[in-house]
Order: sequence, then structure tokens, then C-alpha cells
Amino acid sequence: MKNFTNKTRQSLTAIGLIMALGLGTGYALASPGGNHNDAIGKPGQEATVDRVIEISLDDNYFDPESIEIRSGETIKFILSNQGDGLHEFNLGTPEMHEAHQEEMAEMMESMNMDGMDHGSMMGMDHDSMGMSNMDKGNMEMGGMEHDSPNSVFVQPGEQAELIWTFGEADNLEFACNVPGHYDSGMVGAFKQAGPADAS
Repeated sequence: MKNFTNKTRQSLTAIGLIMALGLGTGYALASPGGNHNDAIGKPGQEATVDRVIEISLDDNYFDPESIEIRSGETIKFILSNQGDGLHEFNLGTPEMHEAHQEEMAEMMESMNMDGMDHGSMMGMDHDSMGMSNMDKGNMEMGGMEHDSPNSVFVQPGEQAELIWTFGEADNLEFACNVPGHYDSGMVGAFKQAGPADAS
């Protein structure tokens, strides 16, 4: 029988978690009350990109740790996972991240209760489940897809992109909400510098 490292187990568990997320919860652009949150912004278009920012995701931190933004600015983020585990780049308010973390923890607990713990994931043939197809961090698994516009998952050694046009919210963070990562310090701040057309 094959031996698995703790990090392999964590990655397999995270993949199982993403499978659950692929069922579509719609948390990404919703406030904890369920209302659409336009203040954080909206998906941007390649043709309107004002700046390109490269971000390294590691175990468990971002480099850089903070980014200055302007309301109305469109930024293309190029995300490189330099770590050994799966990481997420998610844009939102602290309240949105907290709600998402609770949701992910509940899904993890549910998977464990259903027998989908570390051990049960190890014997699965992920290719036959459709889990090997990665496209810019949007995971497609057996017809399920995690494609929240303000969130992307990045496998170890891989790159992904996210284009975002920022709104007026001044309490935005970028974070990894894989269980335990946010609490370990994998969160960064967006610092509002004013409107994009300011000189």
C-alpha cells in the first residue's frame, strides 16, 4: 500500500472539499445576509485591465501581503502557487471570508461524517472522477465546477488568473479559505487609494 504524506492527505481532503463546493452555494458575491454585494466590485475583462499584479501563494502566506487599489480599477492577478498544498485566492470582506470559512468547515465535517475523511479519499481514482481537468483554477469535477468569479483555487506548482474591477468597499481582503489557512495568516489587505481616474 502506498504511503501518503500529511500534505498529500491535506491536498486530497481539500480536493474533496472543492467537490462539495462545486455543487454551487453562491457564497462568493453574497453578503452573510444573502444579498448581492456590488461594493466589492465585479469580474473584469481582459480588454479593460489597468494593471497586472503577480502574487505568490505559499504555505501559508501571500507575497505581497498588501496591495493598493483604486475604486473602478481593473486588475489582472497572476497567481502562482509556490507551496506544497492547494490554495485559494478569494476577494471579499472579512465577513464574507468568515461566512465562507464556516461553510467550508461544515462541508468538511459533513464529508467526514459521511466517511469522506483523509483515508477514504486516498483510494479514489481522481482521473476517472473527472478531477484532473484544471482550467485557470476553475476545477471541473464530474460535471461540477467551482467558478465563483471572485475566487480561484491554485494547485501546487500551477498558475491561475483572476481579473477584477474593484468597487467602493474599503475593507477588502484577499484570502485563502481552505480550512486553517486564513487562521495561519494566509490573508492580505487591499488598501483603497481613491478612484482609478484620480491623478
